[in-house]
Amino acid sequence: MRRFLRPGHDPARERLKRDLFQFNKTVEHGFPHQPSALGYSPSLRILAIGTRSGAVKLYGAPGVEFMGLHRENNAVLQIAFLPGQCKLVTLLDDNSLHLWSLKVKGGASELQEDESFTLRGPPGAAPSATRITVILPHSSQELLYLGTESGNVFVVQL
Repeated sequence: MRRFLRPGHDPARERLKRDLFQFNKTVEHGFPHQPSALGYSPSLRILAIGTRSGAVKLYGAPGVEFMGLHRENNAVLQIAFLPGQCKLVTLLDDNSLHLWSLKVKGGASELQEDESFTLRGPPGAAPSATRITVILPHSSQELLYLGTESGNVFVVQL
């Protein structure tokens, strides 16, 4: 015990302190920090919350909670659930769309990102021509309407 009371720099002491008192995040629970988007699926009864750091958290019945993290560290601007499916689409502030789904793996459900897509305009076009402001899933479950800053509407096949 006397060893820890000595003043000065001791490499063995520093290594032991680092090993004994290292902080490791093992679980995250509750309402996310800095929410930026909200989506709800009435058929699934699931609430999705997106954050400024790119996280997506889903909340269902008590005790049901899923979390997904985008590869990029961009804010989630919008979340839309696809009707009749366990899928959702997120729009990030870098104008990219991401398709997520709830899948069963090894007997447990998990939220995973299936695809990503960025709407690009013709060369020389103004950025507002393709800057997505609204996403709306079609009831056919195969199409997604994208409204842009300039007033254009694009149809994307899922």
